[in-house]
Amino acid sequence: MMTLIEIIVNNANVIALLQTKKGAFFSNIAMAPLGVSRIFLSFYNINTFYWLGLTILIYVLLLAKDSTTSLEIKSKVNSINFVFKIIAATVFAFYLIVDIILRQVDYLGQVSYPLSLIITIILKFGALTYLTFLILDYFIALIERHHFDFLKIRTQKQNFSFTKSFLLIILLWLPYLIVLFPGTTTWDTTNQLIEFFNVGSLHSITDVYPIAHYLIPHNAIHLTDHHNLFVTLLYGACQKIGLTLFHSSSTGFFIVSMIQTLLLIFAMTYSLKVLWQYSQNIKLTRSFLYIYGLFPLFAIYAQYQVKNTLYCAFFLLYVCLLSELYFNQNKLKSKKWEILFIIDAFGQLLTEKYAIYVLVLSFGVSVLCYHKYWKRLSLILLLPILTFRIGITGIGYSAMHVVPGDPIESYGVMLQQTSLYLKKHPNDVSKSEYKTLNSVFNVSALKDISSSEYVDPLKSSGIYKHPPVYKFKTVTKRNLTDYKKVWLQMFIKHPLTYLEAGFNMGYMYLDFNAKQPMFFENTITDFLPLKNQKTKVLRTKYGKIEATTNKTFEPVRTTITYVMNFAEAFPFTSIFLNGNTLIWLVILMFLAIIQITQKLVAINVFFPLLIQMPIFLISPLDNSQRYMFPIVFTFIAYLIFLLLIKNKEAVTRNG
Repeated sequence: MMTLIEIIVNNANVIALLQTKKGAFFSNIAMAPLGVSRIFLSFYNINTFYWLGLTILIYVLLLAKDSTTSLEIKSKVNSINFVFKIIAATVFAFYLIVDIILRQVDYLGQVSYPLSLIITIILKFGALTYLTFLILDYFIALIERHHFDFLKIRTQKQNFSFTKSFLLIILLWLPYLIVLFPGTTTWDTTNQLIEFFNVGSLHSITDVYPIAHYLIPHNAIHLTDHHNLFVTLLYGACQKIGLTLFHSSSTGFFIVSMIQTLLLIFAMTYSLKVLWQYSQNIKLTRSFLYIYGLFPLFAIYAQYQVKNTLYCAFFLLYVCLLSELYFNQNKLKSKKWEILFIIDAFGQLLTEKYAIYVLVLSFGVSVLCYHKYWKRLSLILLLPILTFRIGITGIGYSAMHVVPGDPIESYGVMLQQTSLYLKKHPNDVSKSEYKTLNSVFNVSALKDISSSEYVDPLKSSGIYKHPPVYKFKTVTKRNLTDYKKVWLQMFIKHPLTYLEAGFNMGYMYLDFNAKQPMFFENTITDFLPLKNQKTKVLRTKYGKIEATTNKTFEPVRTTITYVMNFAEAFPFTSIFLNGNTLIWLVILMFLAIIQITQKLVAINVFFPLLIQMPIFLISPLDNSQRYMFPIVFTFIAYLIFLLLIKNKEAVTRNG
């Protein structure tokens, strides 16, 4: 059965139904026109212009359903929102095409590109882009003119109780707290505990990540900033409490789960407070309360002990605070609100490394939107950033002799590009370039283990990979500087190879058709972390630390797995389970709000999430749900913001 997105793409003449040698049929984009094989070409007999005409006909029929629809495209040519829609439609179409090509081959460059077929695929791409634009335009207009009658309900006599709402969500999440007790962990969690409790030598942990030896101070302590130091200290402190007071490592893990749970529920309840405060609609507020309480992924991810979960609690609150600021700029005069904002900014900085870039850029956008309050914004946002960067990670970490994280962690795209270059153009590497590359990497291994969607094997695994790709024991800072120069030289020689590697690496984060892989009850994934990864037992002076999974509720976890498998396979429900589909719904809401308000100030609320998309695209693993947690956790907050915009519009319209 074809999915909705496949039907849409069919109408743009980008999916052709092809038959393999085994007789199996599959949906394929652009494989036939790109000349992967003569078999595919024999099936290519559809007229592009016919489907382009059908696309226009579909749109006309959509308009015919409602004679009140008025979409004067010409009048919007010069508007920023029109440009936004064009960009969104182009990106949507491009990544959808890339996705279905890469379902059949490892790299885009594995197919041939005859000129006639390139022209054809461009026409097809144009048709899909145009169709996407028309659909975006239609739904944005639909949101714009719909009055959402349920927003008219005012219930001022029924007050919103923050405490009761907070406790009710805890109660609704209680079954998950029991079934997933004491929480779910990964190898990262174990490694952070190894750091905290000083298990083994320093190199026994730095060589696992790995961290280059030149970065390790002579008098370094047994703590690194590879995973945020604050998160490592939090995990270790909770485990120490569990072992000291309760003689149980499970208690320590459960304390972490509860901290994450309470922080997330606080942020969710705060979003409900914002909804109630600016809508005075208790029924609507309660509806979202039950969504927070009953949507299973929220409760499951709250027990997942990774830095991404902690970060999302602070990031969700940040979106809520920016939403409040949109409706009431006097919040910048409230000491209580400003203190909460500062605490939240520090929370983001302490739990996620890229948060500093998000907040710096967000500060710039906030100043543009609220330039009259630039001094207050500098106090509550820029000051925490500078304090963290200069005082904590700069002076503080140096004074404590904390081992810094290795910059190789941010070279993911560069490594993929270098690896593909070596594979495709081995004869275009000079002796000096090879020498430079070999000072940083095991060149043969770098070429041979290249994975188009997973970069960790190129930079991580440390002592567990023989020989290691990254020569972390001997590499120097100068070697890495020279590598950047060689990387640039090779880019100049074969830029298309670099573009190809870049698109291969993170395309599924923006591909609406991508799904999380199917999983089973004994599999641990970032999409559905229902049990602990089997890691080694840590023996410390406080007691034994072992991440165990409660076997009593194994049948319940298995049932959850099968239910989620079914939901993931069903087109409609899968939209709300995947970060890469939710981001497109957020983009739709953003475009609708810009059109409704005719103001760009709403960008300030959406920008912190949208700016993370380039970060996702260069992350170590393509289509990882864990990296998309910020989308999953803030989607409801953005929906609330849209409804409040519509509510404000209705109040203005009705006087």
